Amino acid sequence: MNELKISLTKLKPGDKFFDEAYALYKASFPECERRSSESFLKTFEDERFRPYLILSGGEFAGVFFCWDFGGLEYLEHFAVDPGLRGSGIGAEALKNFAAVCKCLMLEIEAPYDELSLRRKRFYERCGFTENPYVHNPPPYIKGRPQPELMVMSYGGAVSRELFSRFEVCVADVVSAYRD
Repeated sequence: MNELKISLTKLKPGDKFFDEAYALYKASFPECERRSSESFLKTFEDERFRPYLILSGGEFAGVFFCWDFGGLEYLEHFAVDPGLRGSGIGAEALKNFAAVCKCLMLEIEAPYDELSLRRKRFYERCGFTENPYVHNPPPYIKGRPQPELMVMSYGGAVSRELFSRFEVCVADVVSAYRD
């Protein structure tokens, strides 16, 4: 089996792959799960926002849009180029990234169909565990319904205290960049 040559590179507006990264973000997430272009650009002004490109052999392969809350990382958006899905690039990049985080958490839609169930299984194969707590994040677009989400964390479920900290970070910081 060939070893994948994957790297993560910090993304900034105007970078070589910025337009591809933004296009993938828009194509991979429905409107109710993403920011407007104006709000998206504002996130880059926040030092806690960590946007990364996933590169494979130096070529664009995907994105990680994370938030760093001092020992608690929130993977808000993760997408792999559609032509590379199923190649192992996403799983490899995610496992490598999670291994260097103290505590990595993410949200996914609660499984309701085959696609959402496959997504949950993918994260489980990558070492993530569903947390048993109810999670009601603010919507990306005010007045629009938010799909039911579950929170998964790398390496096992987190304590109620850490989960509460996660919710406060999402509500107070991340939501400030939602429309």
